[in-house]
Amino acid sequence: MKRKIEFNISNLKECQCPKCPVEIRSSCAENLLEKSEIKLLQRSLPNQNETPELYCSSGKSACLFDLDLKKTCICPTCPVWSKNSLSSTYYCSLGNSEENG
Repeated sequence: MKRKIEFNISNLKECQCPKCPVEIRSSCAENLLEKSEIKLLQRSLPNQNETPELYCSSGKSACLFDLDLKKTCICPTCPVWSKNSLSSTYYCSLGNSEENG
């Protein structure tokens, strides 16, 4: 089932993407995460295209060139994935939940 996932602070706080083996060694994702965390500390929502998180909402990663897609995706361990009854994985490379089910 295709669902639109809200890109909001609550979902960002629950997001597991930064812990995912697919992007854990990505220097691109690490740099974007630092910028995203600064925005959140300022109580500001980061730009969807400039954060390595919540791909089920924002879609493909800007760091796609730097991800290890041979690693196992951990979407099924994510609270956002569970509470929205998502069934797909690898949103970072395949697109958001509306595109990728």
